[in-house]
Amino acid sequence: RWFTLRKLEIAYKIILERDIAIVELTKLCGFNNPSHFIAAFRKRYGISPARLSKQLREKERMEQEVFNKEME
Repeated sequence: RWFTLRKLEIAYKIILERDIAIVELTKLCGFNNPSHFIAAFRKRYGISPARLSKQLREKERMEQEVFNKEME
């Protein structure tokens, strides 16, 4: 149980740092099955890794747009 939670924490941090395919993230964090990884991640964080990644990228895009408008 502790080991799984640690792997999920690592996955969360990786998602925060960069855009990464779920299959790659699954393997990188030591899970064998993407479906199992996604279910465990959703259970732990209340959101799927793909949705979290999408929300973060959208927030970054919006922040960049605001910055660009301010620089005009």
